Amino acid sequence: MIKAPPTKEQIANFNMKVAEEDDYVDYVVDLETLGEEAKRELCSLYNMNVEELNQKEKLQLSVSSSV
Repeated sequence: MIKAPPTKEQIANFNMKVAEEDDYVDYVVDLETLGEEAKRELCSLYNMNVEELNQKEKLQLSVSSSV
């Protein structure tokens, strides 16, 4: 779960797919489409480990949409 939604630029840069549910919004990244620099930037933005990220095919980030 992330605290704030990604910006429009981040959604575009990381090719995020957006799925809205009742209480949350999911942002899914197909990691196989990203280069190493984009993966490092993604890790930096969301405080993740590059080695762990490289072991995954997709990454799902969720943010609460409730007030």
